[in-house]
Amino acid sequence: MGRNDFYKEHVRQALEKDGWRITHDPMKTPFDGTDILIDFGAERVLMATKERETIAVEVKNFLHPSEKMNELNRLIGQYGNYLKSFKVHDPNRKAYIAVTEEAYLRVFCMPMMAENVIDYNMRFIIFNPYTCKIISWK
Repeated sequence: MGRNDFYKEHVRQALEKDGWRITHDPMKTPFDGTDILIDFGAERVLMATKERETIAVEVKNFLHPSEKMNELNRLIGQYGNYLKSFKVHDPNRKAYIAVTEEAYLRVFCMPMMAENVIDYNMRFIIFNPYTCKIISWK
């Protein structure tokens, strides 16, 4: 298991506990003649309307402070590409970044990064890696 996959199973369990069904592991989405991979595709049926809600989830760990900027730069590019692909090929799917609460506070609440979060309309799943539960959706 690579470093980027460190929390992947934790996130899978958290999504399943929250009522999501994993539909793709990994999920492929077309992008200019190739496929890009996202950690998970998931869906759930909204009981009130019987409509399907679909998401794509990229898991990030940010465990190594020395690699934070490289991970952020890569993530911003990935996230933008996911949004572009979904706009054309899967317009109802929403992209999310899954991170621990500690990583969210340490990385995404910093002033300049918080601006990127707004500019790129980034969505987050904040999870607890010890209980494998979702803390919040942002």
